[in-house]
Amino acid sequence: MGVGGKGGGGSWCCAAHFIHYGFALAYENSARCECHRAGVSDHVWNCEKIEGWHNKVMGDYTITVDDIVSWFGSKEHALETAGVVLAGIHERRGTDKPAAFADYDTDLGTGRITIWVSGEAEFEVLRRSDGKNVMVRHEHVSSLNVSSFQSAFDAFLVNMAHSGEQISK
Repeated sequence: MGVGGKGGGGSWCCAAHFIHYGFALAYENSARCECHRAGVSDHVWNCEKIEGWHNKVMGDYTITVDDIVSWFGSKEHALETAGVVLAGIHERRGTDKPAAFADYDTDLGTGRITIWVSGEAEFEVLRRSDGKNVMVRHEHVSSLNVSSFQSAFDAFLVNMAHSGEQISK
């Protein structure tokens, strides 16, 4: 860990200075900051708001790429039971919002699950015969263990193994 906090190094210290100066530092003669006076912000920011911005921009997410890859691996038994083959797991690190995705195959369809460290996820299934979408589902979760996420995975498996008719969106 460098100066300034998790992963941000010195660049976060510099950014924090300018954020504080522009958005949080109200002048003695008025209750307005520079960005408020310039019309960029409609209020003076407090420390919690600056920290929230830092977490969003600098990527302090509770889910990691390693968590996502592990989650994909934990579904092996369910995949076998449904007759779905895991074709590969791919990682995307070094971006502002890292992710991992897994590709799946059956005789009837091909699918992909993409999960970002922000908790966003896309479940997609295409019918092999004509390439049409059988399932497209978006989830946004704080943990990979919530019931809505498991429900989306279950629907994904059904759509992958089904005869190719659209079952759920």
